[in-house]
Amino acid sequence: MTLRCPTPAAQPSTCPPSRGLRLAGLLAALLLAAGGTVRAAAPAPAATTPATTAAVPAASPSPAETVGRLGFFLGEVRCRAGAGPWSPARLDQPLTTSHELRTGPESRAEVQLGSSVVRMGESSLLRLAGVKVKGRAASGLLDLLFGNLWSSLRGLGEGGLELRSPTAVMAVRGTVFRADAGADSSLAVWVYEGRVDTNRAAPLAGGEDRAAAAAAPGAPQPLPAGAPRPVPGPYEITLDEWVRVTQGMRLSLRPDGRYALERFDQERDRQDDWVRWNLERDAAR
Repeated sequence: MTLRCPTPAAQPSTCPPSRGLRLAGLLAALLLAAGGTVRAAAPAPAATTPATTAAVPAASPSPAETVGRLGFFLGEVRCRAGAGPWSPARLDQPLTTSHELRTGPESRAEVQLGSSVVRMGESSLLRLAGVKVKGRAASGLLDLLFGNLWSSLRGLGEGGLELRSPTAVMAVRGTVFRADAGADSSLAVWVYEGRVDTNRAAPLAGGEDRAAAAAAPGAPQPLPAGAPRPVPGPYEITLDEWVRVTQGMRLSLRPDGRYALERFDQERDRQDDWVRWNLERDAAR
């Protein structure tokens, strides 16, 4: 094969020597020696990336698994999932039904459940036992093992929300109320808006699911709307049926199941620091 140097039509066919041409000649000679062919250079093909499998990140709670968040806290607040170790809580921490929250002395915590809020007072233990949140509507179960809880509930889902203490279960249908579960298994409930139907409950046990027991045949059901049950005097009846606590009423339940239902002074009640703080936060929502 013969290598020629291209020249303009008007010029002689001799190629003036140059460093570039000498290099081209050397390359052509090497190709001819190897039995190759000199061709015009073609554009390099686009680089292709071999198919690879992307690394899968570690699993994290999906929106369907997350039922709430820790929206605010003061002081010492600790959290754990299931039977795991207690660890310091984090602001805006996602919470699932496996979580428990515990407050220390002079501490408070606010848990956001959709459009509803529950707040824990000092030295309290709350378990998100069976809460469900669909859209912004919360429903299901909360366990207050001991301590103080303020509930400001809006737009509840189907079935409403139930709060359980070691002594009683409270069926809520959109309301503002607070509960105080004593270390001796006593319970006090104050209702500020709406109503709370209350009944005695079997003792709470760690990890026990009592939803099936509550739905069993013969289990007491919350009172229908418009059917309040007056109590003639303090501790005169054993709490073996649902009792309705309406706005401005206070229920006091003893460990033996006997109780009193009475009206409380709401103006005087607002002088309590815990009550006043919650009312102010509710008004700012």
